Amino acid sequence: MRLTTCAVAAAALLSLPHLSATAAAQKNAAPVFAPAASLIPIDTPAVPLELERAAAPYTDHREARFQSWNPTKRSLLIRTRFGDVPGIHEVSSPLGDRHQLTFLSEPASAAKWQRKLGHYFVYMSDTSGAEQYQLYREDANTGRISRITDGTSRNMYAALSPDGHSMAWASTHRNGTDLDLWVADPEKPASAHMLAEWKGGGLQPQDWSGDGKMVVVLNYISVNDSALSLVDASTGAVTDLTQKLAAGEKVSWAKATFSRDGKSIYATSDWHSEFHRLWRIPLDGGKPVCITPKADHDIDTYAFNANGTTLAYSLNDEGISRLHLVSGATGKELATPKIPTGVVEDLEFHPITGELAMSFSTPSLPYDVYTLKPGATQLTRWTESETGGLNMGDEKPAELIHWTAKDNVRLSGFLFRPPAQYTGKRPVIIDIHGGPEGQARPDYLDDYHEYHYFLRENGIAVIYPNVRGSMGYGKTFSMLDNGVKREDSVTDIGALLDWIKTQPDLDASKVLIAGMSYGGYMTLSVATQYNDRITASIDTVGLSNIITFLERTAEYRRQLRRNEYGDERDPATRAALEKIAPANLAGNLTKPMFILAGKMDPRVPYAESEQMAAAARKNHAPVWFLGMKDEGHVFQKKTNIDYGFYLKILFVKRFLLDAPSH
Repeated sequence: MRLTTCAVAAAALLSLPHLSATAAAQKNAAPVFAPAASLIPIDTPAVPLELERAAAPYTDHREARFQSWNPTKRSLLIRTRFGDVPGIHEVSSPLGDRHQLTFLSEPASAAKWQRKLGHYFVYMSDTSGAEQYQLYREDANTGRISRITDGTSRNMYAALSPDGHSMAWASTHRNGTDLDLWVADPEKPASAHMLAEWKGGGLQPQDWSGDGKMVVVLNYISVNDSALSLVDASTGAVTDLTQKLAAGEKVSWAKATFSRDGKSIYATSDWHSEFHRLWRIPLDGGKPVCITPKADHDIDTYAFNANGTTLAYSLNDEGISRLHLVSGATGKELATPKIPTGVVEDLEFHPITGELAMSFSTPSLPYDVYTLKPGATQLTRWTESETGGLNMGDEKPAELIHWTAKDNVRLSGFLFRPPAQYTGKRPVIIDIHGGPEGQARPDYLDDYHEYHYFLRENGIAVIYPNVRGSMGYGKTFSMLDNGVKREDSVTDIGALLDWIKTQPDLDASKVLIAGMSYGGYMTLSVATQYNDRITASIDTVGLSNIITFLERTAEYRRQLRRNEYGDERDPATRAALEKIAPANLAGNLTKPMFILAGKMDPRVPYAESEQMAAAARKNHAPVWFLGMKDEGHVFQKKTNIDYGFYLKILFVKRFLLDAPSH
């Protein structure tokens, strides 16, 4: 029988008494924040809508990173986020409007103005975090966007020629694995062609000679092993620059640029040193000359002004940036403005005005763009990124801490203590950086305010350790975790747990371990090997078994990672790695774990996270899992990141703050 609309309404009314209890429960239930369709939450609780509202100040913030000067006027490109993903914007004066130039559903990055002419800028973007980057050109006058690369291969490290008509980049177009050197006129994508065939996934074009006849390239083998070569832009002929210098020594080279006269190459290197210094390599076969003083710190980055009269560089002093200006003629130090404790990146001089641009951040200030005029004693601020309405000036400064490993290796990190109103012993989150050759540094705590929330709203202390293998402490230190020595870095966290016990204001019975990528591997290792000494863990895209990771990671990365972790094809190495694999040690795990993973991750495939979750559940450990269908290794979309943050808040409250002390 077909009921009329009135009859349906009457039937519904008659049925109300039978549903009154359910309806009342639904009416009184707190509204929840629904996850996006791209998210895969497994065994996670609903997120109360009130939590989303309370956390809003900690998600509604931005950062701005310097990208490139316009070569014809005092204007620059920045990367910042308006909407769901970061994009490219132009700023034409200090604290001027941010003029949005890219309007994409996927992130845009690595933007560079065409040198000399400024008719266009190039940038790279991928889809859903798969890291199959494509290079694009955007016309400065029309805003029209054209793809330069093939649309399917992986393309990176664009280097633009001084005359403004050529671009070199690395591409896997030939076989999907090896990065070869390609060249094109960005205004004529059909001109793209392979200039030199390469083997491996470490090719990085660096710079063009002033006459456009040569390209200097870096071949990255590992963090301790890389080499520079010259490539003839007409013939593709390759000439070695640095391998002949190594003489059996593992040497790292980085950031190579041509001198103004084209007779030399500048590059940083740890050649004959524990730390990266700046070298000048004569192209006539002469002996390289070190042009910066010997120091127990790495040079992070450097830049020369257009006429070579000024050199700017940043030293990495246990993670803290020290900015230096030097006369290019005499090598003498020039007056340099004092900057707060923080991190300097992305140095570049304007080719006409001589103004030095940089990205700068402190623990309480997101990355913003600053410039320094020639002869000035103070930085000029160009962007002022929002912090969700929060006053970040009242936070305690980062505290550089030290502790000693079981084998007497000296270790360090940064401790952030909660505000003074939180008294008594405070719970602790230990967040371990990735890499493994990364480094915890005193910049803004993270891109989306997570640890500012835990500091301010929960009174949790946060520690960012630099275990052995971290960069910034010399080449010997960076190799202390290589291959089968991997476990020594895990015991460094054990020593940190011992150090926490000695601190009167830290609660060693309430410690949560967290980390991303290799930091995720460290998190899983600590969780399975120090289960009785921690309270819970949060793993983001972590390796759960180095062997299965090496077998599953993208082919272009496999050998690069073998150089760091060891070759799983060697029986002895394989046995050692199987013994320490967190997925194989999950039988030790009883404490709660939250795992976040990107479905499109080419570096640490999604299966690594699924494998760990399954192994932990076999031991009946509580496991929350959040998969993201449209993310890769580095989560980029704000809606996804925010939902993960809400779950972290719930996880931390339930399993750290509300957990009984152990």
